[in-house]
Amino acid sequence: MRGIYVATTVAVLACGTALTLPGRAGASDGAIEINQVAALAGGVTATDSAGFPVTLDSPGNYVLTGTLTTLVGNVNGIDITSADVTLDLNGFSLIGPGVAAFGFFGINGNGNDRTTVKNGNVLGFGWRGIQLAFDCHIDHVVSSDHDDAGIICNSQAIIQNSVANKNGTGGISAGARSVVKDNVAYLNGRKLAAAGISAGVGSVVSGNVSNQNEGIGIDAGGASTVTGNSAEANKMDGIRALGDSLVTGNSSVNNNGWGLNLQTSTGYSNNVIRSGFGAPGTVSAGGVNLGHNLCDGNTICP
Repeated sequence: MRGIYVATTVAVLACGTALTLPGRAGASDGAIEINQVAALAGGVTATDSAGFPVTLDSPGNYVLTGTLTTLVGNVNGIDITSADVTLDLNGFSLIGPGVAAFGFFGINGNGNDRTTVKNGNVLGFGWRGIQLAFDCHIDHVVSSDHDDAGIICNSQAIIQNSVANKNGTGGISAGARSVVKDNVAYLNGRKLAAAGISAGVGSVVSGNVSNQNEGIGIDAGGASTVTGNSAEANKMDGIRALGDSLVTGNSSVNNNGWGLNLQTSTGYSNNVIRSGFGAPGTVSAGGVNLGHNLCDGNTICP
């Protein structure tokens, strides 16, 4: 692992190509190695054609040994067409052309369950950065500068230690009964004001930072636990949680919507909330105050 991966510019990240190894080989742990030469040659798996997308059609472990770059706007970077695939970006980047092309992804594993993507960057694709199906696991990934969303997973996802920034719509989105923790989302939504971080019903959303997004900072479905997050300077609500959720220990400051937008039967405690300029207030009607909150510097909260 090469530490924490922070996307700056494509030019800087492309320096990773200096580490590219020629051809394709099986790693000592049995993982199939992928680099630019292998991608252009094809044959990474049985159904993989020359050029992009690189197709991963069998369960198992795959690892980048160099940065992959495609300048073609109407193809995916990597297609995952099998369940039970682990893709280790290994500190390298998958770099797209940075042009709008509806329907094309950096990594597309939609329809195939139990996919893991970890340890690297996915940058500048014409639609979505990463889209995976059920039971996905994303860890230590930066997904930025896509025309649509940064990271999307279906239900029962685990998304952690990752960054989504400067995407055209949402930053990080997970389906029902997911765990979304210790991520950062900022400056998303330049085209459409989607949430910086969102999760479906019955999820745990914890330890995330969601700042300066055009939509809601953190948006959780009903029966979720939302704890220890920071939402600051988002253009809509700081944190929204639907009914029967628990919202505790969060900081929601200077957002343009509600600090906490809560449905009936959602409890909240130990939060710090400060209204942004023109915001309707700190906490919407409907939430149940369980105590120890601070609203605009006052211990009396709605």
